[in-house]
Amino acid sequence: MLKELSKHINENIKYVALDFFDTCAHRDCNPEVVLYEWARRISLSLNMQVLPNTVYSIRKEVESGIKKTGIEEPMYKQLIAAIYTEIQKRTDISLDREQFIDSSYNIELNIEIKHIYLDSGIKELLDFIKKTNRKIVIVSDFYLDTNFLNTLLRKLQIFDYITEVYVSSDCGVRKSTGKLYSFVLKDLDITSNQLLMIGDNKHSDIHVPNKMGIIAIQKKNSVNHKVHSKKSIKKVVYEEAFGMHNTAPLNGFLPEIIFFIANLHYLLISKKVKDVFFCSREGQLMQILFDMYQDRLFGCRSINTHYFYISRKATFLPGIRSLDKENLAGVFGNGDTISVRDFLNSLQFDDDETVDILKKIHIDEDDLIDIDLTSAAFIRLVNDEKFVSIFKTKRDTQHQNLKDYLESLLCGTANPKEFHMVDIGWKGSIQDNLINLYGDELKFEGYYLGLLGKLIQNSEYKHGVLFSEIENEPKEVDLLSTNYMYYERVFAANHGSVFGFDKKDGKVIPLINDNRKEVELYNYIQPFQMKMKQSYEMLLGEYAGYLLLPVQTKAATLESCLRKQCLFLPKVWKMIRDARVKTWENFGSLKINGLRDVAKVNVGKNAKRKLLYVEYSYRLLDKLHLKYFYPFATLYCRVVYIVQIHKYHSILK
Repeated sequence: MLKELSKHINENIKYVALDFFDTCAHRDCNPEVVLYEWARRISLSLNMQVLPNTVYSIRKEVESGIKKTGIEEPMYKQLIAAIYTEIQKRTDISLDREQFIDSSYNIELNIEIKHIYLDSGIKELLDFIKKTNRKIVIVSDFYLDTNFLNTLLRKLQIFDYITEVYVSSDCGVRKSTGKLYSFVLKDLDITSNQLLMIGDNKHSDIHVPNKMGIIAIQKKNSVNHKVHSKKSIKKVVYEEAFGMHNTAPLNGFLPEIIFFIANLHYLLISKKVKDVFFCSREGQLMQILFDMYQDRLFGCRSINTHYFYISRKATFLPGIRSLDKENLAGVFGNGDTISVRDFLNSLQFDDDETVDILKKIHIDEDDLIDIDLTSAAFIRLVNDEKFVSIFKTKRDTQHQNLKDYLESLLCGTANPKEFHMVDIGWKGSIQDNLINLYGDELKFEGYYLGLLGKLIQNSEYKHGVLFSEIENEPKEVDLLSTNYMYYERVFAANHGSVFGFDKKDGKVIPLINDNRKEVELYNYIQPFQMKMKQSYEMLLGEYAGYLLLPVQTKAATLESCLRKQCLFLPKVWKMIRDARVKTWENFGSLKINGLRDVAKVNVGKNAKRKLLYVEYSYRLLDKLHLKYFYPFATLYCRVVYIVQIHKYHSILK
């Protein structure tokens, strides 16, 4: 480059003009990606009333409309003011026009600064030109103004080299038509043979100035970042989700997880929520993924996230007002009976207290309490003064401790009268317990990966973000909720369950079970979680180069879910089995924990049947040592997948 430049700098040359983008500096992404991110940030500021792709389309339409009036490059304020007017027609904007313009300008500046970097050879080139005693100017086709470009030049530490900056948006004309060059020549009071142009674009930086008698040298640029189409983003998601079943057996859940996180973000933004609480334990990973989503796709955390130590067990006792059928129904889950031992455990009685009481009233820990509360064991318990005394003391203490804990969490939040919580699902019983605890004092709004059941308590305050039998159409729920219990293993946390709250030195602390079995699942699943997080972050980077948000890809998500069920999960059956065995229940009937060690656990019969028992395709061959028949298993899974595509055709369009 220097050699070619030295050949063309003759005694006539007074100024050397440089293009800015892809000559002096480069973006680490396609220029359109900068506009995508701008559109997402503008949409965010409007509480998603107008989605990013619509904001982007409005901008393109406005630009085109202005240029039809004869203006080659509109001034930035003119452009954004026109965008403001168009958006105002579609929604209520809380910002006035000047605030909107200023906000847009600052957003674009921050985005450009984040993505820009200096060309590796430009300093050497600038130093060479400076030594020849020629003045250096910047000539750029750019939609933002000279002050904006000067800020970037300072950021890149090359501002002091530049004598003057000419930007198409300030001048109203572009290089591509030659009119910006005419403007520069006139402003500098020089002739065309006194200017030398260096740039990367063959047309705007070479052919056009050459026709005007300006010497032009091309600085070739090999950087070529792409944007994603609907087809290409689907391909890269499939490859990352389903291409590594041996090393990344959790990745098959990524399409639904990304959709869930994106939809959760959309719901919270549209409701203007500023603080959200992720419930332990599944919320631990959810919070991490949610913050990654905010950072990568929006470049900011407009929602503050908090981790909330909680459990059904820790909230059940504080919310009980009396020992009757209505208040105790939650402890039975889906069963009709519970052992005395498990009943007392759910009421936070420790082992010693349980032994003492049972010995005193002469009942066995394995005696059953029925859901109607008519069993002799229950009647003896509630008529025993010691049991009633311990129960009331525990309840009152936990009631106050839990309220103090919640209020400490809400202290300093934007709205301390609202508690927005995120959890795995499936009934929202923790939220029900908290509503029982507070009544109308505090508003609890729950957001769940899924809700199952059409008669869910407090359903008006619950949202099934991925699927909901209350809100989604049956086929969507049927597909997305198949094997829904797997998600509890995918989102395993690094600590045990919370069984209550204690107060020390005036501060409430959660009491966490340190039984090794409580974290056995996490220790097993953690390496797979790490790989899934890495892939999740990579896919967010790919979505940054796609105009639509993940929340707008429901059909593709449903198809990915079907592919996961039919083609992916059968291959990772060993991981599923091992994770299931390590799952540990801590509330209600605990007898299921004893069944986890049985090889043939009878779960998900309906799911297996409706997918034509595809789950056993590889498992059976492995157990019979017939791995060389894998191609037949693959073929069978593919046939089932095609059959299911036909079944769910109406929602996969």
